[in-house]
Amino acid sequence: MSGLGVSGSFAPVTLYPLSFVALVPLLLATRHVGVWCGGAVGLLAGTVHYLSGFAFLAPAVAAFGDWSRLQGLALLLAFAALHGARWGLFGAYSAWLGRAGGTRMGAGLRALAAASCWVVLERLYPQVFPWYLGSALGPDPILRQAAALGGVSGLSFAVVLVNAAACEAIAPARPRRARLRMAILAAGTVAVLAVVGLVPSPGGGGVNVSRVALVQAGPIPRSGDPATDSEAAWAAYGDLSRAVRQPVDLVVWPESVLQIYIRASPTWQARLHALARELRAPILVGALDRIDGTAGELNSAYVVPAAADEPAQEAEPIRPVYYKRRPVPFAETWPSWLPTPPSRWWRTSGDFLPGDALPLIEVPVTRGVSDENSWNGITGDPYRSPAEAQAAVSICYEATLAGWFNAGVRNGAGLLINLTDDSWFAGTHAPQQHLEMTRLRAVETRRWLLRASHSGISAILDERGDIAARLPFATAGTLVRAVPIRNGTTLYVRLGEWVVAGSAAVLLGVAAVAAAARGRRG
Repeated sequence: MSGLGVSGSFAPVTLYPLSFVALVPLLLATRHVGVWCGGAVGLLAGTVHYLSGFAFLAPAVAAFGDWSRLQGLALLLAFAALHGARWGLFGAYSAWLGRAGGTRMGAGLRALAAASCWVVLERLYPQVFPWYLGSALGPDPILRQAAALGGVSGLSFAVVLVNAAACEAIAPARPRRARLRMAILAAGTVAVLAVVGLVPSPGGGGVNVSRVALVQAGPIPRSGDPATDSEAAWAAYGDLSRAVRQPVDLVVWPESVLQIYIRASPTWQARLHALARELRAPILVGALDRIDGTAGELNSAYVVPAAADEPAQEAEPIRPVYYKRRPVPFAETWPSWLPTPPSRWWRTSGDFLPGDALPLIEVPVTRGVSDENSWNGITGDPYRSPAEAQAAVSICYEATLAGWFNAGVRNGAGLLINLTDDSWFAGTHAPQQHLEMTRLRAVETRRWLLRASHSGISAILDERGDIAARLPFATAGTLVRAVPIRNGTTLYVRLGEWVVAGSAAVLLGVAAVAAAARGRRG
């Protein structure tokens, strides 16, 4: 019940209120059992969750590796068991808390300890794909706003605290007054989330805006030949970009649109410069790069300057502005801590290397526009922006990682950009899940976020995580909008993972209380 309940909190079901009670069956089942039994029950619940919530991995892995469906299912089962083991650790701790209940540990402290344990495991347990229970609140326009205070870990803490308090409130053989206190704790936690969400976002930005165009060509058939695929993408994205009629400050293409090394190809640089001059706007494009002396590739983002009055052959070389720092394990790279299998057993999309952090990119802005929906009041040459702002870039699933943009915002980023491609998951709910997890980065930082996806879902999200514009999966089109450049920092950006640190302190305190109680009994 707990595994299915948590899965139902996410896409495609998206009954996110379930997240506040989904763990109650697990907590009740582990309340009066041994630690090993509690761990087994938790493992079962977690495995059920990952099998149901991440079922899209089986067909995607089978298609990616040219494997049979049975092999894809076997890998999904291994994936579910690996990640379900984290739930097993939580179940074991829950069982320990139930046994420790006779050591004068109050119900409130047990609930606090359960929430702390979940958060610490959520951040420290190794996962192939990042996943946070708090992301279930992403679709709620009010409850997700607390991420600006404590990040997605803060949301996870609140969700598990409600579950643990509800478990204490309905547990048998408890005094009525104690049950009432736990019910108040559960309801009060949700009320606090709601109050935080109803408070207007602090000011900062909105005077300077950047007029952006996000381009999505939809799934383009892959031939397996990088040159052929790049030409097909070039034709599709070039035509869509030329079709944009409004003046824009930046054109954004998704991840790995061009499967070439732009920096090493004068021909492609000339073509890109010519298109940027034609559009009279810089282009942010995903492509590849290779560092001299290294064997691997880098998943990269390049900015092609507009250079409106400069011939292509005299333009400055196009250089990468961002390297993907977290290649997708088992898909883009094989983990270094595992023995490398023969290529006939497993293949990746390339031999990708993690990149170093690069400076923020410069994004042209237009001053004097107070309304992000307005194109009026712009004076002078609309193709020449009088100022520039800074933006933080991420590629693919990096944007689902908690606090990924915090450092960039502290360094002055007023806008967030994510280049991605979910075409491997066509026909599944993975693209929607990916978007829901990404939107919390906008809330955490109070920045607008541009998400350009090769296959979809491309979206423009405001600083509260609301979707201002979107393109459905597997469609071709552009999103054109003026977005505010915001400043200021949230509590989460300033303090980072204080919820995780506080949760670790709670676990140490609970351990000390239990040890002291055992000492008194001895």
